[in-house]
Amino acid sequence: MDFKQIETFLTIAKYKSFTKSSEVLYVSQSTVSNRLRSLEEELDLVLVIRKKGMSTVTLTEKGEEFIDIAKQWVEVYERTRRLSQEQKFQSVSFAGPESINRLLGKLYKEIVENGPAISLYVRTCHSNEVVPMLLDKNIEVGFTYLSFESKEIHMLKIGEQGMNVAMKTSDSDRGGSISVKELDPEKEIQVRGVVNNVPEMAKWHDLNFPRANSADINVDSPVMIVNSMKEGSWCVLPESLANEIRRDGQVKVYQIQEKVPVLPYYIAVRRKSMEYNYALKLFEKYSGFSV
Repeated sequence: MDFKQIETFLTIAKYKSFTKSSEVLYVSQSTVSNRLRSLEEELDLVLVIRKKGMSTVTLTEKGEEFIDIAKQWVEVYERTRRLSQEQKFQSVSFAGPESINRLLGKLYKEIVENGPAISLYVRTCHSNEVVPMLLDKNIEVGFTYLSFESKEIHMLKIGEQGMNVAMKTSDSDRGGSISVKELDPEKEIQVRGVVNNVPEMAKWHDLNFPRANSADINVDSPVMIVNSMKEGSWCVLPESLANEIRRDGQVKVYQIQEKVPVLPYYIAVRRKSMEYNYALKLFEKYSGFSV
């Protein structure tokens, strides 16, 4: 038996539905069915009665009896995992958009320099990749611009940042701010995964700039943004990226004169892992947040 088999059985037992179970576990119905079948074959027991055309399933008598055993198995599994993590050299993993990781750079440095002996892995990804990475247990803690609260994922807002305009220009006479009325929509580079993640930001952007002629670039990297720019090109991006781009002599960064929505960002963790999540404990200790 493995954790996914037991987790799938307990989910089926709770919802009495393969469809609902697949939604909760973020897997296909066939995966749910295959996991259950493998468990039944290993136990040499029929745990669930399946009937064609029925939207719900029924547990057999043995299936009902196995619920308590499965719950005890999960408890032992979690306790063993916690014990193992306490005894071995720790490896902790964080992931999030580069613009958020840059904001957390001092925190990461603090953990490495003043924390226990660990291997710290910081991965860069898009906001919409964070939850799948958490559910697949590829990371322990994620950071995202997308608010997504569910039974499996817990999120907490930990900060927000403003938005700037970056423009590639040789004009050195322009001041430190710019109006959206001065920006040519034909020359916009739209950095997807940043501007469009927050509904308020997307609404503001669509109101001020038509999308039809924008060059969509699915990146969140200062280097890639700069390399994509031609004379007169511009983009709206978070302050953390703008500060990095500012170092390029040909790219100027401007405050936006009109009111612009701020970009909130969140920490995300699997609810089931919160009790023993070592990476989360380090984040709480060195950031001062209680997640």
